[in-house]
Parts: sequence; structure tokens; C-alpha cells
Amino acid sequence: MKLLKQVLRWSITLSTLVILLLGLAAEVVRDISVFWALCLYIPLLPFGLWAVAWDVSWRGKSLIVPYSLTVIGLIAASIHTYQSFHVHFPQPIPDNQHSIRLLHWNTLWGGKYSFSNQPHLNTWDGLQEKIVQQQPDIIVLSEPPQDNRLHQLAEQLGDDWSIISFEPAQTCNRCIVMFSVLSPYPMERERYSNPRNGNGFIIRIEMPQKTFRLLVVDGASKYDQLRSPFLQDTYQTVVEQHEKQEPIDVIAGDFNSIRRAQGFDNYPTMGDGYWLAGEKTIGWRGTWKSYLPLFDIDHVWVSQIYKPIYTTFLFDSASDHRGQLVEFYEQ
Repeated sequence: MKLLKQVLRWSITLSTLVILLLGLAAEVVRDISVFWALCLYIPLLPFGLWAVAWDVSWRGKSLIVPYSLTVIGLIAASIHTYQSFHVHFPQPIPDNQHSIRLLHWNTLWGGKYSFSNQPHLNTWDGLQEKIVQQQPDIIVLSEPPQDNRLHQLAEQLGDDWSIISFEPAQTCNRCIVMFSVLSPYPMERERYSNPRNGNGFIIRIEMPQKTFRLLVVDGASKYDQLRSPFLQDTYQTVVEQHEKQEPIDVIAGDFNSIRRAQGFDNYPTMGDGYWLAGEKTIGWRGTWKSYLPLFDIDHVWVSQIYKPIYTTFLFDSASDHRGQLVEFYEQ
């Protein structure tokens, strides 16, 4: 029995240590290869807390050096928390300015997931109610419903609301409609941005105060595929639009790529510069999975010509992603 206990102790201890060290190493080298890209998805917060609990249960003697596993676990948990937790207080809107409220949500059709004991919350009706309550000016839905439910949403939002939906230019084995954009303002498709390993479309929206350009994207979710080509091509599209003097105001979508990916490094400086909406909140910016959002794979990047007010994250058990409502105004 004593031998079995020691074997179990060292098996769990070494497994925990290896996972934590791989995750911490990935934070340094980042996604230089598919292997290290996958290691970036090691959830350091729960594994770090588990390491602390396991080490304490052994009175700090799970490894040869007392409480060394506790120290490593705390470092890992702190890194994950530091990267994902933000404190940005809501900012006031100047009297002479009008804010823009943009909502992005990967709804995954609405109603696929059933985690609640209240059936009405597991349907599109629950999602639709939450969306309408936010009073958005622009709605971007990734993997939206493929039937008349979107039209019901538009009708509930108001007579002026219209819909533009996009079928994937590349194969998507999960869906027919890749994303939809809804707005009460006149909209027009401008062009397909043709990124590698994903999809992207530019939509022109004629708002009362200006012409607003929205780049809606969706990155492939294959585990054996680096996100860099998709992120680089999206970056190049934004740069080209800026050079044409037709700048992109907002980039939104399910990037299927966490913020730590190297492909995002230049996003804050492209064109007029962009800020990440997920950082303009009080709380956790992760979006997936919705009931335990350890990873930030859905992003809204807003041009620096706009000032952030606040970002609100939205949850509904019908979707496995959290949505985000971003409010901002032009400087």
C-alpha cells in the first residue's frame, strides 16, 4: 500500500509539473510551431491552483524542494490572471458626442447547448431577448441561425433593421452561414478579404455621422494549423484599406486565436492603431467556453480614432461562447 501511494504521488506530481512547465515555456516562446501553439492553450490558472492544492495536501513535500510546486503553481496562476483580468471603469460620454454600441456574439445557432434547467433559456428566444436588451447599433453574429430566427430578431429590433449574411468562401463543415451583420443603417458588402485559413468580409455601413467600415472575420479552428497566416492576412487587409483611405473602423469575429498569439503583435499599431475591446472592462475577458471562459478567442478591435467607454460580456447557456457589447465614440 505504501508503494502504491508513492507511485500515485509521483505520477500526479510529475504530470502536474510537466504540464505547468510546458505552459510556462509556451508563454515565452509562444506559437513558433504547432506544438507550442497548442501549449499556449494549457489553462495555467486551474492547473496552477491544482498544483498548489496538491502540494499543500502533501505539506509542501510533493517535490524534493519544499513547497516548490506551490511556488510554480502560484506563478502560473498569476500569469493567466494578469493576462485576462482587467480593470477599466466606464468612461463618461462628452455631451456633444453620440456613442456606438456594437455587439459581437458567436451564438452557435442558438439552442445547441442545454446546460440550464430552465428550457426557455436554452433556445434562441433567450439569446434574442438578451441581444435586444443591449440596444446595439450594430450586431455581428458568428455562426448564427440559418432559418427565419434572424428575421424575427430584426423585426423585434425595429422596422429599419436589415441583415447581411455571409456564406463561407472556404469549407466549413459545421455551418452554412458563417456570420451575419444586422443594423438599422444602410449596409453594403464591399469585398471578401481572402485571408488564409479563414474568412473575412468588409461591410460598409452608412451611419448618420459617417461611413463606417466593419471587417468581420472567422478563423479556422483546426488544432494542427497555426493561426499566424490568418492573422497576418487580416492585418494586411487593414493596412491596405488604410492606404486606400478607406480605413476599417472595427474588426470583429471569432478569431479562434488567443490574444497571446504572435500574429496579434502588430494589431495595436496597424493603420491608425487599434485597441482591444476585451481589455476595456472590469473582469475577465475570456469568451470560451462560456460557462468557464479560460480562453479569449473572440475579439473586437476598435480603431484609435474612437475612445472606449466600456465593454460588457454576455452569457447565455444556449451558446458555448460569451458575447461582448462594446460601446465607444469618435474623438
